[in-house]
Amino acid sequence: AMLGLSGAAEATSANGRWLAVEIGGIPSARGVESTLELDGSGRASGHGGCNRFGGPVTIGDGRIGFGALAATRMACPGPEMDQENRYFQVLGRAAAWRLDSGRLILLDVQGKVVAAFVSMRRN
Repeated sequence: AMLGLSGAAEATSANGRWLAVEIGGIPSARGVESTLELDGSGRASGHGGCNRFGGPVTIGDGRIGFGALAATRMACPGPEMDQENRYFQVLGRAAAWRLDSGRLILLDVQGKVVAAFVSMRRN
């Protein structure tokens, strides 16, 4: 039981570097990385798949809300742009978060999963 408790204590924060594995119900394209970095200071940043982005984020107890995210404006091949556009859309819809087996799950106001991430912590 002690192991379970210590494991749960580690996984109580959304802070860290995350790699999207599913965006809007669609698995991330091979070789296209959409990332999210939450540093605990009210800012979110990362890579959409083509462009870097950053902006304000509010994280509370199970709640999350992204403010206006600014992104660089490079053009990329279709798969990268498609995934990035979908990614930015789902970040805009995200209203809640939870951790599930070490994955960060973002949900909309209806409780529908909009994105799933795995940790990018270097082992």
